[in-house]
Amino acid sequence: MEHARRAKTLTGLDANFLYRESVGPAMHTIKVLVFEPGSSARLSWSVLRKRVLDVAQRLPPLRRRLLRVPGGLHHPRWLHSKIEIDEHLHHIECSGGMPLESLDKLVGLLLERRLPRDRPLWSAHVVTGLEGERAAVIVRLHHTLADGQASVALLDALSTATRGRWTPPPARTRELPTLGPSRLRLALRGLWSRLLAILSLPALIVRSALRWLRARRRERPAKALFSGAQTFFNGELGRARLFTHLELPLDELRAIKAGFDVSFNDALLAIVSGACATLRDAELLRGPSLTASMPMASAIDDADNDEGDDSSRRRLLGNALANAVVDLHDDLLDRRARVAAIAQSTRAAKADNQLRGPRRLIEWSEHSSVLWQRITKRLLGWTSVPPLNLIVSNVRGPGEHVYIGRTRVDEIWSVGPLVERVGLNLTAWSYAGRVFLSLQADGSQWPHSLLHQLRDAIVEEHRQLLRAAKADPKADPKAEPKAEADETRAA
Repeated sequence: MEHARRAKTLTGLDANFLYRESVGPAMHTIKVLVFEPGSSARLSWSVLRKRVLDVAQRLPPLRRRLLRVPGGLHHPRWLHSKIEIDEHLHHIECSGGMPLESLDKLVGLLLERRLPRDRPLWSAHVVTGLEGERAAVIVRLHHTLADGQASVALLDALSTATRGRWTPPPARTRELPTLGPSRLRLALRGLWSRLLAILSLPALIVRSALRWLRARRRERPAKALFSGAQTFFNGELGRARLFTHLELPLDELRAIKAGFDVSFNDALLAIVSGACATLRDAELLRGPSLTASMPMASAIDDADNDEGDDSSRRRLLGNALANAVVDLHDDLLDRRARVAAIAQSTRAAKADNQLRGPRRLIEWSEHSSVLWQRITKRLLGWTSVPPLNLIVSNVRGPGEHVYIGRTRVDEIWSVGPLVERVGLNLTAWSYAGRVFLSLQADGSQWPHSLLHQLRDAIVEEHRQLLRAAKADPKADPKAEPKAEADETRAA
């Protein structure tokens, strides 16, 4: 029978994105694939519709729907679902060659709309008729379903490395049931799992406290939560979302990395910090320097990867994240001093993450629930200082162009969700020699013009840091064949 096979319970980390969404902002990510000029004619709606359906039918993450445990006694479960492709795939035909920049507004609107939970947690909008006869696909993917690493693996399954015929990925052999157990059985199992989690909580508290004390004894402890500034974009989030993006050459970011002798992430954070410093110059920011959250990939056990056959260990589903809290030092005027301070802060954050346990976020998330998120939101409302100021993440995408059939993907933009009291998210996605940096902001706190000023300030700060880096002979990106080795794969 279908329900004889047990439905898979979500991990606490995956379920936590659902709980956050239940009491706060939408928790889906967005990926935008922009195709080469002339692609509108080659990417016919019927062909693309069949391609997406073929992929969705063969990849389990795109067929999974949620099964709620009665009373929210424990995390939901995954069931397999039949794909009704017209519920997920939508077509938007533009007339008159809409400028590519106009996609930003459409992305902002799609960031506002939540994904329905009665079907697999994804959707795609195919946009044709853009300027240059381009086409684009805007994919919404719930964070519960996939983080940055899993998203890259899903993209690999959809695309090819050369222009030509596409071969569908092999069907996965491990299937989940399409029917769940009875509500009574679900409730009893959920209650038992919750009781076991409660019994394990005292040991987790003691273990976490000892690790925290050990980390605090370091000569230079990492930046702590609730130690940043109170800014205009750290209030209660509204519903409106703004989106914009920019492009930076990957080799130039590598040159900044080499010239200042820092990591790739340090170079990215330094660019963001310098841009935020312009807000301070305009007296829009006051007080301490900004605190950024930088999600990082966490080790995941092979046992947790049940999505592939024995020949493939690439994770296609779920989240495996740790979190680094970094001081942006945007209050320092000297650029070299600022970059050096950021590098020291990221080193301290990584050391802190190791001392406190790289899986602590995963462990604590097992105890999360909607009730806990409601309590957390209420407590945050009573504090004047936010836990963080902004989110900066970095995902290493494909190094070469990928193709959908015979059509080349020219650009890939990606952005993650906002979280409570954090009204700015910047996501970098490297692809085919370029880095596409996407900015999402809360529209109730950020004027549209100010977000564009921040985008322009990022471009200018990149130019200034590149000029300073090129004054150093070490700034030769070709001398570093492994320049991307320290780039963080993130959500």
